[in-house]
Amino acid sequence: MRLADMFLRRGHGLTHAFLLHGITKIDHCARNPADTAKLNVDSTIRMIDDLLAAGVTPIFLSSDAVFDGTRGLSVEDDPVNPILTYGRQKVAVEQYLLSKNVPWIVARLSKVVGMGLDSRSMLREWIEAIDAGETIRCATDQIFSPTHIEDVVTALILLAEGNFAGIFHVCGPHPMSRLELLTLLTREIGRYREIKANIIPCSIKDLPFPEIRPLNTSMSPQKLHKALNLTFATMEEISSRAAKQRYAKDHEVQILSSHQRNDVNRGVLGLAGDS
Repeated sequence: MRLADMFLRRGHGLTHAFLLHGITKIDHCARNPADTAKLNVDSTIRMIDDLLAAGVTPIFLSSDAVFDGTRGLSVEDDPVNPILTYGRQKVAVEQYLLSKNVPWIVARLSKVVGMGLDSRSMLREWIEAIDAGETIRCATDQIFSPTHIEDVVTALILLAEGNFAGIFHVCGPHPMSRLELLTLLTREIGRYREIKANIIPCSIKDLPFPEIRPLNTSMSPQKLHKALNLTFATMEEISSRAAKQRYAKDHEVQILSSHQRNDVNRGVLGLAGDS
């Protein structure tokens, strides 16, 4: 199936296309490099060819995995040096676009988080583990630039509407470790309920991954924020909103039930006093 046959016929009226498809599970890419490359590289390049031939600007979603993690706050012009299979696949597509003398956009993402329990998000996984009182092993030495999904969507749309071109880091402004992000979340959850999960700090090197994970893939979003005049939500704000969304209603019910019990107790005590 080709885009040229399905959508890019004469008079299609499209100006930009977001290339969002792919196999994004890092471990799966490591274990199946050839099979995942068929989708993450070969299929993506075919789509790019069809889009460019039809005069449509491709917006390719890349990753902070293009960096080796030896330094932080990378900028768009820094050399790439992926140590992950997934990162090498992203670089292959980036380099293909760099060879084209027509407009295109590469949007490199860091860790994207959402708040809803129906989202595929690190926050959701942690909230579920906290609710179940499970043990959470959390790395202190893997650093990224987490971003809320709504900010990512807004930035991508504005890049298209503004007819920008080139590489942009679409990420949050404040690098942090996994444990720092989990600590923010548990602090906010603690406003509503007791935290019974067992949180164990560890090194990312202690976890059983098929490939060594890069340590510091944080990126600088200054180019993006200057171009779009954007301010992204902080992880403190997102953690607060996530905890409130998940627990505030239950907390209010508990408080109400407590007040009702107190009212009943006062009524019983009053009757006893009157007798």
